[in-house]
Amino acid sequence: MMKGQLLRSKIPSKLPPNVIVANKTGELDDVENDIGIIFTENDAFAIVVLTSKVRNTSAIRSAIADFALAAYNFIQLDIE
Repeated sequence: MMKGQLLRSKIPSKLPPNVIVANKTGELDDVENDIGIIFTENDAFAIVVLTSKVRNTSAIRSAIADFALAAYNFIQLDIE
């Protein structure tokens, strides 16, 4: 069900296009959350980002994407 998420501006937004992500976002006026499973070539891992008191939505979404990309790159290096 989470693979059907249409909002792709957080965890999946900076990952390579071939990476499968199953995620579920959550938003309020001052909250930007995203949880998901990132499926790598050889493995999968879960990632959770919960925020509060958000003042700049686009900046925090970009930060969530950066965090997901860093985790993905770390996992890829660990596998190789």
